[in-house]
Parts: sequence; C-alpha cells; structure tokens
Amino acid sequence: MPGYYPKKIAVIDLGSNSSKALISYVDQYGVVIPDDEKSFPCRLISSTNDDLNIISRENISSLLEVFGALLKFCNNASPDHLVIVATEAIRRSSNALEIISLIEKTYSSNLFILSGEQEAKFVSKGLKCDPRIKGLSSIQAFDLGGGSLELIECRESSPVVAQSLQLGALNVAKKYLANKDFAVCKESEKKVRFLLREQFSNCGLSDSSEFNLIGLGGAVYFLRKIICERKGVVGIDECNEFTLEEVAAIGNEICRLDLKNRLLSFPELPTDRADVFPVVCIIIEELMRSLNKKSFLHSFYNLRYGIASWCGTSNDPSNFPN
Repeated sequence: MPGYYPKKIAVIDLGSNSSKALISYVDQYGVVIPDDEKSFPCRLISSTNDDLNIISRENISSLLEVFGALLKFCNNASPDHLVIVATEAIRRSSNALEIISLIEKTYSSNLFILSGEQEAKFVSKGLKCDPRIKGLSSIQAFDLGGGSLELIECRESSPVVAQSLQLGALNVAKKYLANKDFAVCKESEKKVRFLLREQFSNCGLSDSSEFNLIGLGGAVYFLRKIICERKGVVGIDECNEFTLEEVAAIGNEICRLDLKNRLLSFPELPTDRADVFPVVCIIIEELMRSLNKKSFLHSFYNLRYGIASWCGTSNDPSNFPN
C-alpha cells in the first residue's frame, strides 16, 4: 500500500511465572515482524502462601520492579502503541484492583486484565503469524503457563474452541506436590494424572488425527531445549517436533530426581522452572494422550504476537475486544 508504514507495537505481558515484552513491526495485514524481546522471572503464585487467590506483598514488589524495567525497555524503542496485559495469576487474585492501582499510580500506565477466553483467542491469533504452521488447515494448540493452560482448536484458521483451564504448572504443583524440592512420589504423580485425565476428557477438543498439535509457552520452550540436547541437535531451530515417547521419557526421569539433581541432570533448566518441571512434563504427556497425539510442534508465536497483530490493525488499540 503506497505511503503505508508498518506500525511499531510494544506488548508487555505480566504472567504467572515471568513477565515479558515484545517489540515488533506490524503491517496492514496483521503480519508481525519481531524486533526485540525481553523477559524477567517474576513468580506471582507464592510457594509459601496457602491462598492461591492472593498475590503477596513481596511478589507485588517484585512485579513492580520488573514492570518498571520492561516499561523502560519498551519506551526506549519509541513504539507507536504500547499495550500492557495480565493473565491468570492477576486475573483471579482478590487484590487485582490494588495491583492495577499501583501500576497506574507508579507508572501512569493502563493495565488490561485478559479474561481466559480473550487470552485463548489472542494466542490463536498469534499462531496465525507463524510461517511454519500457516499451511496447516486444522490445528489444536496448548499454551502452558504458570497459572493457566489455554486450549485452542482451529479449522481453516478460525477458532472453534478457545478456553482457559486453571491447570498452569505452578497451580497444579502447589496443590499436589507437598515439597517441590523433593522427587515426586508415586502417589502424588497418580493424583496429578487422575486430575488431568478428568479435566482433559471434558475439555471440548477433538481426538481426531486430522489436527496437528502445537505447543507454546516458556515451559514448552525449555522442554524443547532439553530434548534437542538429548538428540544432539546443535541448533534449536533445526528441531521443533517432539514425540509422546520423548516427553514421557523426560517426565519419568525428572520426576524421580530431587531439585538439586534435577538441576545437575538438566542444566538447560533455570532454577525458577526446575521446581515445577515434573508437572510440566506430566501435563503435556497427559494432554497428548487425551488427544491421541503421537507428537507436537513448538511455536514461538504466542499471546504477545496475537496482541501485536490485533493492535497493529485496530482502529482503536486502546479498546480491547471482548
């Protein structure tokens, strides 16, 4: 289009386990070209707080510090539009209004708390930006975060199922693992698998072989790194499809290790992921079994890409769609 210049969009995503920012250029068709990214660990679901619906003072303080760093990172890029969103941990916290108020007062910034359905739909939109899966007509996707698990089913690029389950790795681990520093006992593992099978049997996704399964999220990225290392693959981009057998084998191994030996055996895992990674593997394995999938593909085109794509083509980026 003559005279058209891509919009520069910045998106900050305040997640349950980490907070991240994406700076990208978006054309008039919603195509997202990433320019820069930044991520900080910032766990909002406390391992010591029994109430999952309250974000502790300590975690709020950490969040404000991380948010300030991400905001500076984005502002330095001079974007045309900046969008700030929060997901499951803040979405369900009883002190969410306090967090919104603190961010607005401290940084003069507006925070949108996405509903579970909005989050799933934006993940679906982000996936459409991935050139590797554009040619796939029927896909199912899961975005595994700390607080929630988004499940999406698309036919001909249109989502027919988009839902959010409170089955994030932090949530499940906090409920079912007595001490995340220890190896996972067989009884706890059995309880987690029973819960997941019950939830996935009613999730509304088809178990038809016509669907390709796509995985997203930081936890899936680290699983990809581990499997690539085990395969001896030098470049992570050379390997983005992973089998049920590979996932189950890593999960079985990591469940039998305490935290110290987990970190020694899997140096690809950062310390802020290693404590809940057994649950990550179990969730992915049980989802694959439920959907009758022998493998899944990993994509980097996540929630932030979906928001950037929408923002770049919207006439009013300040007005979030329902």
